[in-house]
Amino acid sequence: MWSWRIDGQFNVLCLVNWVLLLAGSGSLVIGFWKAVLGSPAIAGVSLFAGLLFLLAATIDRFEFLRHRPLKGFGIRTGNKAFDQRIVQADEALKHVRRVTELAGTTFLNLSSRAGRWRGVPSPRESFDMADSVRNAMTNVGSDESAIQQALWGWAQTACRDIAAIEVAKLSLLLHEKENGLDKELKKLSRSPDDDQVDSKIGDLKGRIHRLQKFRALSINRVADMTLDDYPDKFLDIFNDVPEIDSTEISPLLGDAKKFAAGMRSLKKDRTVADRELWIEALEKGWNNPLG
Repeated sequence: MWSWRIDGQFNVLCLVNWVLLLAGSGSLVIGFWKAVLGSPAIAGVSLFAGLLFLLAATIDRFEFLRHRPLKGFGIRTGNKAFDQRIVQADEALKHVRRVTELAGTTFLNLSSRAGRWRGVPSPRESFDMADSVRNAMTNVGSDESAIQQALWGWAQTACRDIAAIEVAKLSLLLHEKENGLDKELKKLSRSPDDDQVDSKIGDLKGRIHRLQKFRALSINRVADMTLDDYPDKFLDIFNDVPEIDSTEISPLLGDAKKFAAGMRSLKKDRTVADRELWIEALEKGWNNPLG
């Protein structure tokens, strides 16, 4: 039942409920009485008013109405829950606004620079954009799997860019080796013909062909790699390189291994702990692809 006092204070709501209850009961009595006397119009109005008064007096007992306002009668229930829903909606609107701002900024940046002014984002802009996407999707309640799927393309591109930069160093070294062998081949070609010279020429041509084939395959392998291939297949490129001894390949392999941990974390959860190492390498490769 209703209590006249709450926390030592007079309960006004209780008084209102009693007034509504008495009004409703009275209206019902009048409605039934008029119905008996043959006045259907007055009886209908009285009965309807009585039901409304009784509903208002017992509104807090109806669970399905607790969180809804009754428009038109000035009755509002469940104020606390309703306010909470307003706060939640406001927070959701802020997150949606942030996503809209991010999408709009990114679209305008890319479209306004397309075909000029280095249309693609810089390495630092790309990493910042990935962080913004992650935060925005987290704030709107996206599943972690959805966030990782959204960042998959960015993570794969970052790995490919680093791999291309490191493989370009190896390709440059192979090109230098190829030029040296080519000079030897041209020198031998001017020598008098004999079986020994022909054998050396054939050997040099074979070595040059192996170098050219390895260079082409190593570059193509980077283009064909997916995120799941890093870092293992990337590091395999530095194994069994023709015409290069261990003292020459060791520094290149050491540089490549610096990015192995970042590649694994990008594959696992789309994060990079050594962010500045990546950005510095990508910016250097951007400005000077051949080192």
